[in-house]
Amino acid sequence: MTALEIQEYLVSGKSSISQFYSQLMELVAEGDKKIHAFVNLDAKCVQAQTQTLADDRDLGREPGPLYGVPIGLKDIIDTSDFPTEYGSVIHQGRYAISNATLVRRLKEAGAVILGKTATTEFAAMHPAATCNPHNLEHSPGGSSSGSAAAVAAGFVPIAIGSQTNGSLIRPASYCGVYGFKPSRGLLPRSGVFEQSPSLVHTVFAIFYMSLYCFCMCFAIFHMAFAFFCHCLYGVCMVCVWLLYGLCMVCVWFVYGLCMVLVWFLYGLCMVFVLF
Repeated sequence: MTALEIQEYLVSGKSSISQFYSQLMELVAEGDKKIHAFVNLDAKCVQAQTQTLADDRDLGREPGPLYGVPIGLKDIIDTSDFPTEYGSVIHQGRYAISNATLVRRLKEAGAVILGKTATTEFAAMHPAATCNPHNLEHSPGGSSSGSAAAVAAGFVPIAIGSQTNGSLIRPASYCGVYGFKPSRGLLPRSGVFEQSPSLVHTVFAIFYMSLYCFCMCFAIFHMAFAFFCHCLYGVCMVCVWLLYGLCMVCVWFVYGLCMVLVWFLYGLCMVFVLF
């Protein structure tokens, strides 16, 4: 199911969000035994998130655009409920004090963080245990191995990774899923492991099942971008109508001059004819 299909399915009430995630967690836990896309799946964390969303609905609050949509997060992105271990035994059991900005925005939009996806150690060269869902003998690519594999396996419709030097486009192509690497600085990076401030191409990467999934997710991450698009559209429309009005003024002005000239010539001709 795509992100839109899941959101509409849960909002419609065809299934309770707790029941949906109870079944999903069972399917993912079983399916991931061979793929190893996730390094941390915690049913209690997921249940706490779904219960919060259910309580909000009971209070009459409108569901967000990503209501109930499961998200996979690369294990270099801080979360306060799941450990963030950077794919290394050195940071095993490490919990962040607070969520990364993008995690906070995802949760505000109603998304559910399903778990942390596998990454190469410190998002560098040492590979993770993840297998390619299409062929377990093949590599899923790195460093965002688990995020691409999780989407390709159908565990989640959207997963977040990062890229410094091919860490998005390589796993996306290997696993046969959409991948998007936004320009540096376009999305907030607070709360994300940074290999080096001088590695200027370190950015978030989004894996997704459909283009609509990406559009929803990207707009939520970058509210300013969405606002900018609306403002740009408004400015463009104002300019279009101003140009249209200016053109119409010019047209009618020329038309008026032509009509004056025509009637003047007509009058002049009539004078010669009559006299």
